[in-house]
Amino acid sequence: MPRGRRLRGRRDTARDLGFPSRARRVRSDEGGGVGLATSGSGDVVAGLAVGLPARGLAPMEAALSGVFLHGEAGKRLAASVGPVGFLAGELSGEVPGLLRAASA
Repeated sequence: MPRGRRLRGRRDTARDLGFPSRARRVRSDEGGGVGLATSGSGDVVAGLAVGLPARGLAPMEAALSGVFLHGEAGKRLAASVGPVGFLAGELSGEVPGLLRAASA
């Protein structure tokens, strides 16, 4: 089973570690904003990445989807609360609506 790694920074990066070094797949997402630099935010994206396979996603797709959903939740909160000041727990509250919108 391919393993994945998520790297943090201004741009979130997901790497598929299940491929030879020359063929590694790397994807990145620049969404979310500075509000995601809050305590527990990484726990939220990690929970998404390990929970999404239960919905049938392959590990790399789960990592990529988790990073995307995390960023989109950050964008929604930045629009409603402001660019900073929201809590990690509020991020996870945005995810069900994002999943509904994605499946519509």
